[in-house]
Amino acid sequence: MTARRCGDLGVVLALFTVTYGCAPDSTRTLQLGYLGNGIPVAWQPNMATIACGTWSNEWALVDPNAGTVIKRFRGHTGWVLSIDWSLDGSHVATGSGDCSVKVWDVQKDAPLRTMYFHTKLVTAVSWNRDGKRLAAGSSDWNVSISDPNTGTETAKIQGAPTMAEALVSSIGELFTPNHLPTNRTVRDIGHSRDLHGVRWSRDGVHLATVGYDGQAKLWDFYPDRVSLMREFTVTRGLLPGQKPVFSIDWSPDAKVVFTGDEQDMLSAFNVSTGKKLWSVRAHNGDVFSVAAHPTGHYVATGGQDSIVRVWDSGSGRVVNGFKIPTKRVMSVAWSSDGNRLAAGGVDGNVYIWSVNGGTVKSIRVRQ
Repeated sequence: MTARRCGDLGVVLALFTVTYGCAPDSTRTLQLGYLGNGIPVAWQPNMATIACGTWSNEWALVDPNAGTVIKRFRGHTGWVLSIDWSLDGSHVATGSGDCSVKVWDVQKDAPLRTMYFHTKLVTAVSWNRDGKRLAAGSSDWNVSISDPNTGTETAKIQGAPTMAEALVSSIGELFTPNHLPTNRTVRDIGHSRDLHGVRWSRDGVHLATVGYDGQAKLWDFYPDRVSLMREFTVTRGLLPGQKPVFSIDWSPDAKVVFTGDEQDMLSAFNVSTGKKLWSVRAHNGDVFSVAAHPTGHYVATGGQDSIVRVWDSGSGRVVNGFKIPTKRVMSVAWSSDGNRLAAGGVDGNVYIWSVNGGTVKSIRVRQ
């Protein structure tokens, strides 16, 4: 193992690194600092099961009622960083530090298929409601759109470094080899730094993406092309990647998007105009995850201060919240009925909060 500085995080850190395979014929370096993603959580649509990472190469199905792990799934060679369900609740998609996206039938042990469309960590996955499009965002600055039924890539949104960012990244190559994406031009309209969040709108028409470039981008998909519908700046830093946006979600009617960022802010934007509707300091530290309530009335956030908060989506007023015994809350997800909220941290546990009873249950998922 060797120590090096981590350019992907936008800060200078001395980290240990290990090698792993990004594709069958290649090896790259996994930056352990990126695994601050913690435990991703996703609630099975219209059912009571939670799919979650385990802060390891596994992912698990959890019964929130019994407080137990139902089943563990193995197949990745890197940590599971992102997870999502198909709309019918029969399949799960996972993104990993091994640079792959895997599709799983929850009734079987092995993955149905493995897709290598990225050269770096797959930090976010989102399954379209039509079941035919799976979006994945990566620290290689790209977003892939694939057909999870066939394992074929159907579209790609390529990263696009600006001239200034290309220069900074080139200097950063002294500490982070192979960080600057190849075959990209300033004409491309994708993100100019690592992707950290992708999310389909609930009607399946639009895709939202956010990343370390401080931008939120909204995309339309047509049979013959992908079109950038709207983009706006969420955060600004002195250097590229200094003020990342970590998470984004849509209101159920797709009229508003909510973002969480490194400047401690939760913000709401009008989709039609790109205008910021409101912004509040949501946490004492980074806002790692946002999740809109199924009714659209509320939005939940998880932050660096170990707190989960619930906000009024119209005004940005805090209405509830709870603290969990972990260093950071990296992911939050509502149940389909909106009565419970799951949160994943970095301590190997999933926490379930009951809206009506106000109780918090802890479930150990890391072995």
